[in-house]
Amino acid sequence: MIEVIQGPNKGNQNKLVEDKVVDNIRDIMYIMRKEENLDKKGIKNDDDELISFNTKIMILLVSLLEGNSD
Repeated sequence: MIEVIQGPNKGNQNKLVEDKVVDNIRDIMYIMRKEENLDKKGIKNDDDELISFNTKIMILLVSLLEGNSD
């Protein structure tokens, strides 16, 4: 998903925004920040996979903004 919006590619960026990707990311991040939700999935807060996931989410969000001046 990151690759198709980088460049920037305004058409793809707009489509993801229209499809509420930011809202979905917000919901996922809210769920993931609760320790008990992580424990249920066997994930520790310092887990490399969690850190990688969060990093990719941030790259996706920054990529959505790339090239937009308004």
